[in-house]
Amino acid sequence: MLRLIRIFLLNLIFVLPAVAQETQVNSASPLQKTVEKHAPDIIKGSVKTAPPIIEEITEIGDATAMRFLSLWQEKSLWYRKATIGFLPSRSKVTPPTT
Repeated sequence: MLRLIRIFLLNLIFVLPAVAQETQVNSASPLQKTVEKHAPDIIKGSVKTAPPIIEEITEIGDATAMRFLSLWQEKSLWYRKATIGFLPSRSKVTPPTT
């Protein structure tokens, strides 16, 4: 009986985190998947690499995708290597007037 409890606990410790991580990876948005796939080309965008990426992001068609394209065009994105993600630049934000 004690052996069955150990096996059950080991399964909880090792299997559930793997399932949770897989679910988290699968729940990424289409924009996030596209950006992660093309991150090196987005960072160093060129006339040759940008058009297919722009087309793919445009096909997603939601407001977030369009905002990403706008920020990319304005060169207002920062790349965060640790999370393979892009963040909007704060340089375009105007400070509040007092």
